[in-house]
Amino acid sequence: MSGPVIVRVTSGASHQSTAVEQLVHDVRLQADAFVFLSGGAAGMALSVRRRARTLLDALTMLASRGVRIAVGDGGTHAGLMKEAGLARRRGGNVFPLVGVAPAPKLEAGAPWGVDPNHSHLVAVDNPQWTAVSGSARQEEQGAWGSETDVMFELFDRLALERASVALVINGGALTLGEVARHGASGRRMVVVTDSGRAADAIACLLQGTEPAGRDPEDLTDIVRALDLLRYRRLYDLFPLAGAAESLAGVLERYLREGGPDPRLKAQGPKPGA
Repeated sequence: MSGPVIVRVTSGASHQSTAVEQLVHDVRLQADAFVFLSGGAAGMALSVRRRARTLLDALTMLASRGVRIAVGDGGTHAGLMKEAGLARRRGGNVFPLVGVAPAPKLEAGAPWGVDPNHSHLVAVDNPQWTAVSGSARQEEQGAWGSETDVMFELFDRLALERASVALVINGGALTLGEVARHGASGRRMVVVTDSGRAADAIACLLQGTEPAGRDPEDLTDIVRALDLLRYRRLYDLFPLAGAAESLAGVLERYLREGGPDPRLKAQGPKPGA
């Protein structure tokens, strides 16, 4: 396998990139609907990864039902993104899989690097990115998050006037930030319960239940700080133990329904979020 087509861009200038323009054109020729993945990487437990591996076969099932999809995610060879690449390979590469990641995390010697089963990968240089002083989480996080603006600019361009849905499995604080961006766009979201961390923090607050275990990241507080429950009509909860065929049915329903909810898109992001 030759690996993905890699496009390198600078944050803030991706709209000027002819390579990105060509990527958007090529992918939209192949797809009428989009599934965007948000979730765990290195922090995803092996048991959750194994279940996610089964669930992501829903993507190939969608294609077999005649839904011309493309999938977008973070593009590295870790966690949910690695499983998405494997799902694409198992299904015979029947859908484009576009990743967006910080360029420094894709350099030679990086712990994960480029996932080889993606069709496209956008590597983002962000010269303005600096870790937040005094925050151990941000210092450890490094460049993660510096790609988010480019990611959502690209996702919105891909899905312009076409149906899209986000699938949220596990994840940390960055995933919750992505959920806020999906919500601000009015995008429907399927949140996989019992997958842990970010997904469960959202699900537990929606259901008024307590998390199964204490999360040292205090992600529930972040859900509240980002006011993610205001998007409650966009969420659909789906169990980690569910069948891939059932998940394909849920995703298909949203993708057949059409575009974003204009009532929520009009609200825009919460100030300061």
